[in-house]
Amino acid sequence: MRLRTINDLGALKGKRVLMRVDFNVPMDGARIVDDTKMRLTLPTIEELLVRGASLVLCSHLGEGTARDTLESVAAHLQQLLKKQRVRFLQDRVGTSALTRQLRALRPGDVALLENIRRYPGEAKNDPTFARALAKLGDVYVNDAFGVSHRAHASLALVPTLLPSAAGLLVEREVAALSHLLDDPASPFVALMGGAKIATKAPVIERLINVADVVLLGGALASTFFAARGYGVGASLVEASGLTAAKHLLRNKKHHNIVLPIDVVVGNASGKQPEARVVPIVSKPHQVCAAPFAILDIGPATIRAYSQQLKSAATIVWNGPMGLFERPPFHHGSVILARLIATRSSGRAFGVVGGGETLAVLARTKMERYIDHVSSGGGAMLAFLAGEEMPGLVPLVRKP
Repeated sequence: MRLRTINDLGALKGKRVLMRVDFNVPMDGARIVDDTKMRLTLPTIEELLVRGASLVLCSHLGEGTARDTLESVAAHLQQLLKKQRVRFLQDRVGTSALTRQLRALRPGDVALLENIRRYPGEAKNDPTFARALAKLGDVYVNDAFGVSHRAHASLALVPTLLPSAAGLLVEREVAALSHLLDDPASPFVALMGGAKIATKAPVIERLINVADVVLLGGALASTFFAARGYGVGASLVEASGLTAAKHLLRNKKHHNIVLPIDVVVGNASGKQPEARVVPIVSKPHQVCAAPFAILDIGPATIRAYSQQLKSAATIVWNGPMGLFERPPFHHGSVILARLIATRSSGRAFGVVGGGETLAVLARTKMERYIDHVSSGGGAMLAFLAGEEMPGLVPLVRKP
């Protein structure tokens, strides 16, 4: 996928750039818990300002309720952009008051609009709303990869109404993920965990064809065990995903899919976790009974998966191996996270994505060693599954 870039927009001096960003950061009241998404798009913001543009940033936060305001985000952006004044504009799109404020912007100025999801036309991908939004800029830049799998007006329609291009973050995302699918060095090892098999099944199905091995863990593995007839007690099993799991296991290349050979079970709701290791044998059996559940991969599995990862030249990881938030069920996730970081930026090309996955990685304090940390878990999975990305389609360079 070759996208138009900022260089394709020509001279930007004196132009107003409408830029879609993903500032949907985790909040604790008015406090930003993690500003990673904001920092990832700073290079694009700074590049456009250097070229003499003024910026009109638009983003969503949460579901767009009255409590989901970007006011604190604007204040934090001001701290990140010390040399520029950041204006937080609360006037509604389509009003003369907002138009007047935008006309007053000068090269180097930055404005952030209030939560774009407060407009029903955004999620409905409404053409009328898209036209009103497009009037706010001379050109359009999408640097919100994390939501580019959404068919929303600010992502899918606005770029069809203005000269448009991908921001530097989107460029990096597409280049790294395309490399995984089109030209991965072998051995290629995929590590998939977490839950939500409905969204991960299409990715696994595609990775079977390009990766040498797909290692499974977390609730994803529990669903596969249940699909094969194992008793998994109170383990998190996605009932709607059992059919998908059975389909993948019937795939003629399902030998590429590797399940844990032992697991750690415990009672997550109890005061004492009572963790114990249970071997998994080939014939379906009762792994555990309620209230016990599979909460991590076991030591033998950690060793086996580590050997696969140590030999890998390409690695992609999405999803923790268990209930990493609660000791002692964090070992599988953290140990493999450290190993992936150690292998990346040198011996292997490593890509990591997904909110919980990044939370595990943060515990290791080794994020800087990963070749590419994706800014969007759902968007990353959609891209790897080969799904259409409504926010990227309008940016594709024509032959």
